[in-house]
Formats: sequence, structure tokens, C-alpha cells
Amino acid sequence: MKLLVQGPSGIRASVTLGVANALQELKTPPTSYFIKKALDLKGGSQKPGHQAAGQLSLKHVLEIATVTARPIPLTSILFRF
Repeated sequence: MKLLVQGPSGIRASVTLGVANALQELKTPPTSYFIKKALDLKGGSQKPGHQAAGQLSLKHVLEIATVTARPIPLTSILFRF
């Protein structure tokens, strides 16, 4: 199932949901895709590591981090009662 998701600052992403063994898997584009969209770039810097292609606001950084964050598997969490 494909969904089109739009964040508060207008960044759009195509999200693919697939079902495998009764579990839903969420696939998102790489982080560089969201950075290019936020900066309205067609490509990266001509001299990576030496020249900046643009500046991201903290709002965009947090939104990209939220969208691309991977969920923590519940098997790695220790519950104590």
C-alpha cells in the first residue's frame, strides 16, 4: 500500500506499507531525499565536505529525524513490574 504523507512544513514523502508474516513494514526514502526536498535542491554540493549546499532550520532537522526514525523493537526493552 502506498501513501503520500505531508509534514507540517510541507515536506512530502511517499511511504510504502507492506505486509510480511502478519507484521507491517514501513519503508521511507533515505534522509538525503528529505534534505534535498527541504532545501529545494536537485543535487548535493559540488565540493562535499568543503562547500555547503544550503542551511536547514532546526524545524526541518527535527521533522526529518521524526520521519526517518526507526522504531525500537519491543524485544530489546526490559519491562519490570
